[in-house]
Amino acid sequence: MLKTTIKNKDFFFFDSEDLVIDYLKKGGLYGEPNFKLLDKYVLDKDATVVDCGGHIGTFSFSAASEGRKLIVVEGAERNAQCLQETFKEFNNVDVEHAILLDDVSKCDFSSDYGPFGSAKQNNNGSSTSQTLDNIVERLNPVKVSAIKYDLEGNEISALNGSLKTLNKYKPVLLIEINGFALMEQDKKPYHIFSLLEELGYNYWLPNGSSLLCIDKYSKYPFCISDILCIHKDNMGLYKDLSIIPAMNGSQIYKTYAANYASSNDVCRKYFNYIK
Repeated sequence: MLKTTIKNKDFFFFDSEDLVIDYLKKGGLYGEPNFKLLDKYVLDKDATVVDCGGHIGTFSFSAASEGRKLIVVEGAERNAQCLQETFKEFNNVDVEHAILLDDVSKCDFSSDYGPFGSAKQNNNGSSTSQTLDNIVERLNPVKVSAIKYDLEGNEISALNGSLKTLNKYKPVLLIEINGFALMEQDKKPYHIFSLLEELGYNYWLPNGSSLLCIDKYSKYPFCISDILCIHKDNMGLYKDLSIIPAMNGSQIYKTYAANYASSNDVCRKYFNYIK
């Protein structure tokens, strides 16, 4: 395990060839902009933020250093080891090594380190999944203000394992939509959007300082993106939200074509999947 210094504090990681580590070696936190995006819509800064798919902590570290309350959940064993070392002196952070799905069951997890680990239920699996509801109930925060889900295609299952938490606190959500990872789970972005509607959430694609509406029935022309979700019961608490209508067919086609042309082979598999 290696150590670097970020914001005058120790930050631990294992060396690997991926964008997050490359960014870290240059003194940056790859996930920090995503936290700032989510935090822009967090109404209660004193409440707990839950980071589902914490990786090595680049999403949560700055907020934790500023005293924010966090629960960081990570399924990959060596990622969790890094988190435990990085946050061991923080009394405002709970680190949970747990694979998040919709129930407690046997499963397989694809990686012990790195940003791409995902789970599949398997009665003969070597790991056991957990639900976010169970974790939150055990840790018993006063309030949960926000949850980030970045679980490489397991977002739908993890959301279904969070129903009590979502219904009780109605937190703002930031969810990664990874088209290829969802495809590997025999799902599409449509399935996440439909579930969010069932749970009472509005959802948008952040677009600068505005929020772009999404038509769940249209082709989703992005391989990997983050969506911002606010519960309908809380909409009245937000002032001056800048909402942009959903893209029309021509705009979707142009966006799809441009993203396809600039994509790697993995993302092109997703684009061919929805073609």
